[in-house]
Amino acid sequence: MRTFIYITVLLLTLFHSSYGFSNDIIRSITPEESLKNIEEPSQKQESLPTMIGQMIMVGFNGYNPKNVEDIAQDIEEGRVGGIILFSKDFTNSGAIRNIIDKQQTTTLIQYLQSKARVPLFVGVDQEGGRVQRFRNISGIPNTLSAAQLAQLGVSATQQQMNDLGLALQEMGVNLNFAPVIDLNINPFSPIIGNVERSYGKTTKEVLPHAISVINALVSHSIVFTLKHFPGHGSATVDSHYGLPDISATWTRQELEPYKELVQYSDNGMVLIGHLINKRIDPDYPSSLSYATITTLLRDEIGWTGVVITDDLQMQAITKHYDLQDVVIQAVNAGVDILLFGNNIEYDRDLPIRIQKILINAIRRGRVSIKRIEESYQRIMKLKETMLKHS
Repeated sequence: MRTFIYITVLLLTLFHSSYGFSNDIIRSITPEESLKNIEEPSQKQESLPTMIGQMIMVGFNGYNPKNVEDIAQDIEEGRVGGIILFSKDFTNSGAIRNIIDKQQTTTLIQYLQSKARVPLFVGVDQEGGRVQRFRNISGIPNTLSAAQLAQLGVSATQQQMNDLGLALQEMGVNLNFAPVIDLNINPFSPIIGNVERSYGKTTKEVLPHAISVINALVSHSIVFTLKHFPGHGSATVDSHYGLPDISATWTRQELEPYKELVQYSDNGMVLIGHLINKRIDPDYPSSLSYATITTLLRDEIGWTGVVITDDLQMQAITKHYDLQDVVIQAVNAGVDILLFGNNIEYDRDLPIRIQKILINAIRRGRVSIKRIEESYQRIMKLKETMLKHS
């Protein structure tokens, strides 16, 4: 009964927010109707808003306990299950985003974790080379690019990632968006090959380095991320600025690294790229595609772990879809965690808007509670595994 009352109160708050839906829809929902046609979650120990909250990972402004009140409140009230850290504020180049130094970042993470009822995923893009948020910071080793490490050999990758893993663990970072396992099909790709993010052209070249990264991160209780499914290595467009169409250049060879690494499903995630591949799905980009995520990645390849999107604020998505369509389509496609960097465009109320979209979609029969429960169970299993290793 307590859970029922809690859901009712929170739903009424969400539905009467000024964000997300038209006033006509909001006015049509009465207190008695707010839970109408929503079945009770079978996960009796958790409410529907809490389960949805675990599916949301966002970026935020602020770098110490005094200036992160907004995200701290979202965490405390269960609206987010993960956060992503950035060094630069893309909306204000003169501002500090989240990272100053190692001690400050450690204090920030500890404070935000203290607000969480369920331990947060604390994620960062720390691949090496051009993609590392902790760059030239004392106590955190700079890491060479994938292409440079490929030249030096697997032992160099193992050593650098072990050193990095220890430093991340000491700060409380428990999720690294690495390794990149895209094959270097197009060496001039503006997002992969041209910026040295690939270990090689073939699975044979990429796999030993990927396994080294995975082992190093897992040994320090850090969740790894395989990216960018189903393969970004042939793209000629940067998905930050447009939607790459890889229909003519992609080959099934690019799935091989994922097939080889499926055995690590319990300890990591697969990140879905924003890519159009009409040979897989003629209608939707991969991050919103049931054919890509559920049929190909889960059913054919056998990935049983968590699936996360690339940043859903990239222009590859925002130029073509509104927030409501993105959230509903991604969840129905099989995504477990919706990643919003909240850095290309900042929205303080993004977590509650996403939560409201999903609750309203469930009420209207557009998303099933079963779909939410599936993601919640996978997320909680990964968090439990992460904590066991810590």
